[in-house]
Amino acid sequence: KAWANAFGFGTVLRTHDELHLRGTDAGAPCVIVRRGAGTRFLGAAYQAHDEADLLRLGDATGARPRPLPEAVGGLTVDLVDPSGVPVQVVAGTHPLEPQPSQTAHTLNLGHELRRVNAVQRPRREPTKVQRLGHLVMQSTRYTETLNWYLDTLGMIVSDFLYFPGQRDRGPSMSFIRCDRGSTPADHHTLAIALGPANRYVHSAYQVCDLDALAAGGEYLREQGYFRSWGIGRHIQGSQLFDYWRDPDGFMVEHVAVGEVLD
Repeated sequence: KAWANAFGFGTVLRTHDELHLRGTDAGAPCVIVRRGAGTRFLGAAYQAHDEADLLRLGDATGARPRPLPEAVGGLTVDLVDPSGVPVQVVAGTHPLEPQPSQTAHTLNLGHELRRVNAVQRPRREPTKVQRLGHLVMQSTRYTETLNWYLDTLGMIVSDFLYFPGQRDRGPSMSFIRCDRGSTPADHHTLAIALGPANRYVHSAYQVCDLDALAAGGEYLREQGYFRSWGIGRHIQGSQLFDYWRDPDGFMVEHVAVGEVLD
């Protein structure tokens, strides 16, 4: 819990066996941690548009919807992707009310002066995570797994990557997003990479802006934590980023100002 608060999560629920972590945006918890004999990634949950969509998914896959624990509420359809990763699709979860977020700084950009006689000195404090941004997974069955997410969950591809000099062999990584029609969606909600193991790579959490990311990183450093990578900017998605590892060794990322597509 100490690490989670320093990284920027809020706490929704804490019991002897379970910890629910949230961002400032309205919605469901970002992360649920359960006590166990060992450390492992248990899977991801995706929110359906409504319960009718969830029931259609259950009919299409043969998976019977079941109620989620009362602490979360709603229904889930439990699936497994071709890589063996558990996938929950949920609807009707208890909505968390929004909480105050950080305010983006007003920037002077070149000759465009938006701020005069007003200094800005970001405090060294935890950044405030706003929401879960994306998940990256590695798969030994890359093409089959990609097609499963496109066909089963209706996701669409934003970008492909290829191994250098091997484009004729097809893509080795895909960045896929939720199809929200004319409503802009994150460049990617899930990225899948071809690799030697089926495994979690990292998860990313949106923060307000570069100053929140950098000052929050300085706070983490002062608490004795070390960046794994960054600060930098990605190409696919354009996010500003930095990466850390939690006490269990899972890689987690702060991201800010990424691309959205419709």
